[in-house]
Amino acid sequence: MLSASAQSLANRYARLRLREVGTTEAGRPLHVLTIRGLEKSAPPVVLLLGTSPAEDTSWAGLRLARRLAQDPRLLSAHTVHILLSCDPDGAALNEGRGARSLHSYYLPLGYHAPCPAEQPARQLPLESGGDDTSGPAPVAATLALQRVLDEVVDGAGEPLVVEVRRCAIGRPFAITGEPQPFLQDGFAGVMAALEQPVARGLWELGELAGARVQATNGEGVFRAPPALSGTDAGVLGDPLQYAKIRSPRARTLTLNIPQFRGRDITRTGREIGQWLQAMDHELRAQALRLGDLSTTCYGRAFAAHHGALTELARKESGRRRASGPWPLTALLGLSSSLASHACAPDRQKGVRPRPEVAQMHARAVRYVDALTQARPVPGHLVDDALFAVLAVTLHGKRGMEMVAPP
Repeated sequence: MLSASAQSLANRYARLRLREVGTTEAGRPLHVLTIRGLEKSAPPVVLLLGTSPAEDTSWAGLRLARRLAQDPRLLSAHTVHILLSCDPDGAALNEGRGARSLHSYYLPLGYHAPCPAEQPARQLPLESGGDDTSGPAPVAATLALQRVLDEVVDGAGEPLVVEVRRCAIGRPFAITGEPQPFLQDGFAGVMAALEQPVARGLWELGELAGARVQATNGEGVFRAPPALSGTDAGVLGDPLQYAKIRSPRARTLTLNIPQFRGRDITRTGREIGQWLQAMDHELRAQALRLGDLSTTCYGRAFAAHHGALTELARKESGRRRASGPWPLTALLGLSSSLASHACAPDRQKGVRPRPEVAQMHARAVRYVDALTQARPVPGHLVDDALFAVLAVTLHGKRGMEMVAPP
C-alpha cells in the first residue's frame, strides 16, 4: 500500500521519481522516492524512515513529498531522497495494530520492536567508512541502505542525513551531529506554534539518550557524540554514525515526534520504581515458564531488551519524582513482545498458548494509560513538524519565514 501510494504520487508530479534499491530476504522491495532539486549546488537531503519498524514514520515522509511537489517554493533548491522504509519486513509485523490508543498500539502480535541484531538500520559497518568486508554478512536491507547513503554522502556539498523517530509518549526533540544555531534558537518556538511543547532534559530522550548525548543552549535540541570508528572488524552502527564516518562533511539530525501526548506523571519515582520491579519479576517468571525464547522474533526481542528494565526500575526507585513515561513504555514494549511470543502460532508445535501473559500485558497497559492519559498526536502536526525542522535546518532565518503562519 505504501509503495503503491508512492508510485501514484511519482506518476503525478514530474519532479518525483520512485526507484527500487533492493529487496529484503522476504522479497519485499525497498523504495527511494526522490524529489529533484532545482539547484545542483544545494545540499542534498536523505530522509530515513522506518529505521525502527515499531515506529510509524513512513507515511509522514510520503506526505512531505506530496507537500514539496505541490508547492515549488518549498525547499525547491534541494534534492530530497526519501527511503520510505528501512525495514519492510519489520514493518510488516506491525501492520496488525492501530495507533488510537496504547491498547491498540502495543497489541500482541501487532507490535514488534526487533532486537538490535535484527534491525537492518543498526547493522551498518563503521570500519573505514564501511569498506571493511569482514564480520557477519549484512542483510539485503542493510546493503540497500548503505548504497543509498554512499550515493549521496560521497557526492559534492554538505549532505543532510535525517532520521525520523517516534517515541511512544513524550515531547518532541532533535539530536544534531554538529552545531545547528538556527535550529537551537527556533526549535522550541516552531514546536510551540504546533502546540507541541518540547523535551526539557536528557531524561526525556529515553532509549536515544546515549551516555554522551549533551544538552545545548536550545530548548529541545541535543548534541550527539562524535561518530567514532571502531577498532575491530564487524563494529556496527546506525545510519547517522555511518554517514559521518563516510563523509565528515555530512550533517546529521534525528527528529523525534511522539506517537502520543501524555500528561505529567504525578506519582513519586519510588512508586513507579516499585511497580516496575513487580512487573519485572512477573515478566521473568512468565519467561521462565515459556522456556526457549529464541524460537520467535518476539521472544528474541524480549530477551535482548529485558535486561534494561531491571536497571530502569532501580534508577526510578531512587528518584524523588517520576522521570516520565519512558520507563513505562519500555515495560509495555517488553510485555507486548512476551505476550506475542506466548501466543505466536509458530512458537513450537504442540505447545499451547499461555493467555495469562496477554492478561498481564493488558493490566500493564491499563495502569500506564491511567497514569498518562495518552492521546494520539494528530498526523498533520507530525507532517508540519518534519517540514519545519527541515526548513530551519537548511535555510536558517529564511526557513523560519517558510514555516511562519501567514
